[in-house]
Amino acid sequence: MKKITSILLAIVTAACTAVSASAAGISTRTTLGRLKSVTTDNEVSVLSKSVSISKTLDIANGELLAIPSGKTLFLKSGANIDGDIYVENGGKIIFSDGEVTINGSLVSDGTVTIKSAASALVYGNIYVSSQGTLSIGSDEKVAVSESGKIVCMGKTNSKLLDIATKPIAAVLKSTDIAGRAIKTEAMTDNFESVIPDPNKYYAESETPTGGVTSTLYMFFDNGVCISAGKIGSQANSENYSSICGVSVRNAKIAINALFDTV
Repeated sequence: MKKITSILLAIVTAACTAVSASAAGISTRTTLGRLKSVTTDNEVSVLSKSVSISKTLDIANGELLAIPSGKTLFLKSGANIDGDIYVENGGKIIFSDGEVTINGSLVSDGTVTIKSAASALVYGNIYVSSQGTLSIGSDEKVAVSESGKIVCMGKTNSKLLDIATKPIAAVLKSTDIAGRAIKTEAMTDNFESVIPDPNKYYAESETPTGGVTSTLYMFFDNGVCISAGKIGSQANSENYSSICGVSVRNAKIAINALFDTV
């Protein structure tokens, strides 16, 4: 609680500075809609080239930003993430300075870096897959609220106990088209077989038929639980379409649509 309070104080101080700048007619914030390096396809914003942003980036609730392989988003003044971000394997997001507030979700198969000059307050989710890397410059400047979750299945240099790294069990729940549960399966002894594999994300534009969907609930040794969703599980039993509420499926479709035509 003490660490969260100190980070909140820093955020309030920065907000006061931003108000002063605003009063002087200087804009200190920006949005996805204002970025020339972002292309929107089917309600997904895709970073079309690497970019460095000096202003605080606001990602609104309902917005999804996809960072493709080979592209880097470099944020010099922090961010307020109420929506979602997906980082593809080979992509990077770097928070170099400023305050970062995550109310939505950040899902990464690539690299997430929070440098020592930046501070982060996590109310939502950060999920780094087995292909990804989470680098934190200063553990003392990262705070996770009671509702926040950080899971890193890949590499990390952080010693934060808030970061979940070891899954211990899983439950797979299937529902019909009306949302009624039709099957639950505990994976306590075989949960590793159902952990979402970044190489098997379902990313087809057409939804499979069948009407059955499944949700995997993964439990970790520090008490954290996250979920990953499937669609049309009867036809695609190994393929997940979303993690922590982030539609990896839609992000992949948008990335492919943008770069397959280049």
